[in-house]
Amino acid sequence: MSLGGRGSEFESNMKVLECIIYLPENIKSSYTRISPITGKQMKMKSIKIILAILVLLSCETKKSGKLRKDIIGEWTFVKEVDARLSNNDNLPPPLPIPLGFIFFPNNTCENKFGFYKKFDHDRTKIYYLGNRTRYKIDGNKLKIFDLSGNKWYIQKIVSIIEDTLTVQVRDSVFSKFVRAKYKIDPNENYDKIIVSTSGCMGPCPQLDISIEKTEMCYFWVNLTLQYKECFILRLQRRTIPILKKILKRLT
Repeated sequence: MSLGGRGSEFESNMKVLECIIYLPENIKSSYTRISPITGKQMKMKSIKIILAILVLLSCETKKSGKLRKDIIGEWTFVKEVDARLSNNDNLPPPLPIPLGFIFFPNNTCENKFGFYKKFDHDRTKIYYLGNRTRYKIDGNKLKIFDLSGNKWYIQKIVSIIEDTLTVQVRDSVFSKFVRAKYKIDPNENYDKIIVSTSGCMGPCPQLDISIEKTEMCYFWVNLTLQYKECFILRLQRRTIPILKKILKRLT
């Protein structure tokens, strides 16, 4: 539909509306015009945004680098804290099993508890997968590769203050670790390592283990109340020093 001679007037009015902001009546000027942004101003604004991003990235990189340095070493689990509870003393005590990590500079770590998986169709047998795995730190995120689930387990590093490491494992749940320190006597030595376990009301194995300096290892396993069987194997040469080092830490 043609607007005739009123078309140009209509277009002119449209142009004015695009560049006018009407202000309240108590302001002297009834309108003001918007100054167009020049190419130079746009360029300066873009440069400022880029510089701000670079500064943030630089700060994040420095923070990650410090966390990578501070986390190196052995950490022992102390307790779990739930921020929703006013009294965390009512939480159950930690299990009497070794919990914690040893972080190495080459982005590998040891999980003291180890990794396990049930492979059988009836899921009655548990296989030990070892305790050495990979880790990485991205920003304030600690990522440990879980050999059991074949995926990354992610925790948020809240702080590393002196000898205390605090990580957030869930929304309001935090785990605290302390840096392990040992006074190891280099002259301390062992002729034999003997470990014995007792049974329980469940499936706890009852066994006796004797590890000789000759790298021979003897297992006596109580399969039933009346029947005990002995198994013999030879350990790798590098295993004996590792076991001795662990025992020295315990003593």
